[in-house]
Amino acid sequence: MSRFPTAYARDAVEYDRRTSAFARYRALVVDALPLRPGDTVIDAGCGTGLCFAALQQRIGPEGTLVGVDAAPEMLELAAERVADAGWSNVLLACAPLETAELPTADHALFCAVHDIMQSGPGLDRTA
Repeated sequence: MSRFPTAYARDAVEYDRRTSAFARYRALVVDALPLRPGDTVIDAGCGTGLCFAALQQRIGPEGTLVGVDAAPEMLELAAERVADAGWSNVLLACAPLETAELPTADHALFCAVHDIMQSGPGLDRTA
C-alpha cells in the first residue's frame, strides 16, 4: 500500500477544513461532467465525500454514486456525510481503485486525486 492512505488517515478529521478553499474548484469539476438524472458515477478517491452533494444534485435519487477510497478513516467520514444527508443511493468501497469492486458506471470523477491519476491500473478500472 502506498504512503497516501496513511497520510490521509492521519489527516482525515481535518481534511474538510484544510481543503475548504478548493470548494469552488470541486464544483467546477463536477459541473464539467455530463451527468444526467439516473446516471451511475464513481467518485474515485472520494475522501470524506466533499463532492457527494454536488453529484447528488445532478444524478438525483434514481442515480447511483459509488465512492471509492483506500483510507478507511476518510471513508468513515464519507459514510457519516451520507447518513446525515439520508442518501440511499450511495455505495462506498474501502479499497484502492485498482482492486475495488466497481459497477458499470456512466462517469467517473477524479477530483484532487493526483496519486490515483498516476496509477495506470486504477485509471484502467474506470475506463
